[in-house]
Amino acid sequence: MAPILFDLGVMPVGKYCDLACQGCFQREKNKNSFLASKSEVVCLLEDFGFSQCFIGGGEPLLHDNLEKILQGLSKRFFVRYLLTHGFGLANHLYLGDYVETIVVSIDPMHKKAMERKYGGVLYPSDILSSIDNYGFRKNIRINSVVCNTNEMPFFHKLAQYIARSKNVKGWNIYRNTNSKISDKEYLRIVAEINDSYGLDFQVEPKIPSEKFIQILIFSDLSVESYSFNASGKLVEIDLENLALFQSKEEFLGEIGRLHGKTGAFSQIYSREGK
Repeated sequence: MAPILFDLGVMPVGKYCDLACQGCFQREKNKNSFLASKSEVVCLLEDFGFSQCFIGGGEPLLHDNLEKILQGLSKRFFVRYLLTHGFGLANHLYLGDYVETIVVSIDPMHKKAMERKYGGVLYPSDILSSIDNYGFRKNIRINSVVCNTNEMPFFHKLAQYIARSKNVKGWNIYRNTNSKISDKEYLRIVAEINDSYGLDFQVEPKIPSEKFIQILIFSDLSVESYSFNASGKLVEIDLENLALFQSKEEFLGEIGRLHGKTGAFSQIYSREGK
């Protein structure tokens, strides 16, 4: 039986974000959810035996003390990546000291929200220029979400920018599962980009998998987890308190049971980033 793959995220700002992307379920304006530099969350995850995590949000760059948070986390965990919309990234050059990969979300959804919030921004050129001009020492990956075929001009333009970039080492394109774009149309878009530009890597399509669960840990010890069912619909399961569990096995077992999934759990990425 194939293992259940999981990805474990620590949320330094909870769901707090300065953008309001249409369709985003991570809308939150409450700063009370910010992670403290000395947090029970980190201790519990370490006691459970977790050794890897990613940094999610919300927008983690909005944390007033993010460098100290990452400094503490990186002493206990391999921090595989940090997910950001990229605005103001040049003010956080320390990320390369603590995070293996910086994952920047760039797509038409973020373009609309960023131009609405920050008038005058040249998107996505400003984000990608910042990445290259400030010479991040770690890998940069791009995450994009496609909603319809009318967005192809944006993705062709983005591909041209990425082809000229010195630091971008990968690009994942996801299909918006709430949109009407078909799997066939989505895969055609990915194939067209791969066939049209001399990128140093293959753009990777990301098809929803029933054998994957994303687990998000918040500063108040609450847990959110997401998976896809057999119909490709997103399923959310919430738990109130991580501290109610006695072990990693008990915690993951309950997550799997609530999502209706059976099998051994395996963390999706290794230290080598595979």
